Amino acid sequence: MTFSAISSFFGIHRTTASTIFYKLLEFLAIACKEFVPWPTQDEVRGTTPDCFKPDYSNCRIIIDATEFRIEQPPHIDQQIQTGSYYKSGYRIKYVIGCTPGGLITFMSGGYGGRASDVQITAASKLMQLLESGDIILADKGFPTIQEKLMQNGKHVLTVMPPFVQNHHLDEVQREEQRNIARVRIHIERIMQRIRLYKVVDHFTNKMLPHADSIVFICCVLVNLQPPIIKAEFYN
Repeated sequence: MTFSAISSFFGIHRTTASTIFYKLLEFLAIACKEFVPWPTQDEVRGTTPDCFKPDYSNCRIIIDATEFRIEQPPHIDQQIQTGSYYKSGYRIKYVIGCTPGGLITFMSGGYGGRASDVQITAASKLMQLLESGDIILADKGFPTIQEKLMQNGKHVLTVMPPFVQNHHLDEVQREEQRNIARVRIHIERIMQRIRLYKVVDHFTNKMLPHADSIVFICCVLVNLQPPIIKAEFYN
């Protein structure tokens, strides 16, 4: 709903409705900070579904990047930063991570669509949060993340689908690809749940300063929903 529609319902000016929304949004983002937690290693491993075992028992987080459409920025430098390599138009981009059990535990700040997945992850707090012995599950959009982790002195293993060489995967690589896809699907389901909130369909220029809070509250709401993992995956 537009602020104009909301203002007519409550008999207030459109700018008043906008002011109330954004002030409440920022308050909620602070008040709900603990609803996107960073669990300990033991807490994550204690809630890891059996479908991750034995190969990915130490998985701490599954990460992926997602982009949201934004209005064309007014300045050329902003247009360059937000222009997407892979999608037409202008985008704001986030890296989001969840535990094997399907709880969102990490959200980066928003970056222009031109930023790579690795650049966003390397600039985020994720590098400091990870501990030795952790495993990250990622897709092919993070080709150099292992190198970045090593530079930070982290003994963390990144698991990604094998890269195709000469347009061919051998049987071992195909099996590995299937196994990774089977457990990485949980982050894709998380992303789908975030996109159910239509507020992220299109960010206007006035919304952009509040984009991080908007996406964060969507992550909070996803965490408050029933688990994405069915009970049988734990047995």
